[in-house]
Amino acid sequence: HVSLLSKIYDRLKPDGVFLITCDPTKWEDINKNWLVENNEMFWSSFSNKWYEITLQEIGFSLISMYQTRTKFNNRDEIQYFYLFKKII
Repeated sequence: HVSLLSKIYDRLKPDGVFLITCDPTKWEDINKNWLVENNEMFWSSFSNKWYEITLQEIGFSLISMYQTRTKFNNRDEIQYFYLFKKII
């Protein structure tokens, strides 16, 4: 994840912005039939705090954060939206 996020930072123009969404907790999953039958998709995510700290360590500046809470399959689902800026 750090390598990918660093490449995004490197390719952004000065003052370019980056929007990322993430969950509050770390998780991994495999979807065995993603989009078509027998097509595996591997998912992984760190916590929102990990992304917040890591992106700032890479060099991004946090512009804003927004949290949503919705009901999905009878459970609360929390999603974080972060807007970062490349400062040079």
